Amino acid sequence: MRSPQGGESTIGVMIMTKDGLFAEPHFQNDEAARAMLESILWPDGPVCPHCGVVNHSHKTKRPGVYRCGEKWCRKDFSVTRRTVMDRSKIALHKWLQAFHLMTSSKKGVSAHQLHGTLNIGYEAAWFMAHRIREAMRFGGLMPLARSAVPTKPRSVVRRASPRKQHSDQEYRSDAT
Repeated sequence: MRSPQGGESTIGVMIMTKDGLFAEPHFQNDEAARAMLESILWPDGPVCPHCGVVNHSHKTKRPGVYRCGEKWCRKDFSVTRRTVMDRSKIALHKWLQAFHLMTSSKKGVSAHQLHGTLNIGYEAAWFMAHRIREAMRFGGLMPLARSAVPTKPRSVVRRASPRKQHSDQEYRSDAT
């Protein structure tokens, strides 16, 4: 699509990115994005999602991964554990860009718009959009456990009581 000036035109979301919407460091690299998420989700220090102990862990050799310091736990975790970003191979700064686009848009953002704006595959954009919408539905970054998700009450279907089966003796007694 050509603009009146002769240059290539882009859709509204992409124009915002060229104007410096994603100029902040947490939108550019994973280390800054991880530091920002840790400051938001863990204001008092790292919290082990397995046992719930606060600020009793140490960093491992892997970037962003902590190990719980409790003797009986000692499990590895990161800031993305038990969030919508859990077990995702998508870069952390791409998640933050998607959060920003989807929460600041008045009419919402489609997966196709995320695909074009974030320069990721459509399947990854669809995956991100659905996870973010699900989290927004429950009011936060961390989705509820499946057992705690409120569902529609099942409609009670009353089945007719089984027909009374007559024994042969009842028929014989009626016939005589």
